[in-house]
Amino acid sequence: MPTNRTRSPLYLFALALLAGWLPAGPPCRAAVIRTVPSHNVWVTGAVTPYTLNIVLDNTGLGGEPTDAVQWDLVVPAPLEVVADSAALPAVEDDFFTGIPMFINSVVDPGILSIRIVNVEGTGPVDAEGIVGEVSFTVPVGTTPGEYQIALTPTTRMLSPTDQDQPFTTVHEPITVIAPEPASLALTLIGLLSLLASRYGRKSFAPPGTTD
Repeated sequence: MPTNRTRSPLYLFALALLAGWLPAGPPCRAAVIRTVPSHNVWVTGAVTPYTLNIVLDNTGLGGEPTDAVQWDLVVPAPLEVVADSAALPAVEDDFFTGIPMFINSVVDPGILSIRIVNVEGTGPVDAEGIVGEVSFTVPVGTTPGEYQIALTPTTRMLSPTDQDQPFTTVHEPITVIAPEPASLALTLIGLLSLLASRYGRKSFAPPGTTD
């Protein structure tokens, strides 16, 4: 009758070493969707809005086309969306550049943005590009620190057979800082000038300047 023998640590080590030599299974295929700010540092109270790009890279899908993508964003308070600033990217930067589209709806966060090719199976293959962009402002008084504008769980990518394609998300951080004192003065001057131009009054000039 066979007896049970305790396996020595050397025997177990040899098994682990042998397992390392065995060929691994195929790597997990996945695309990547990133939220990428046009600038990594955002200043509180800046007059010029900051742009965030949604970038899709499907080179990890092994040659499978991406026929559709939908997304939404979680915007951390107190960052503010510039109303109606969501837009398609420039043609040369567009993930779907040159492809006729059935739906091309890019809208402000809070509603799904959706882009679908017109003809099944004609989506980009092994491509990387922007699918949409939106602008934000940082109100005066925002606490300095690191922020992220993240994709929501409703984000999806679809294959030509309407199957969900696997993807990972990367949310590039945004560092919010307070303006330098001189910059703050110029910001206030810019805001006053903007108000003056809207109401037909003379623009304010920085101290020490003349007309």
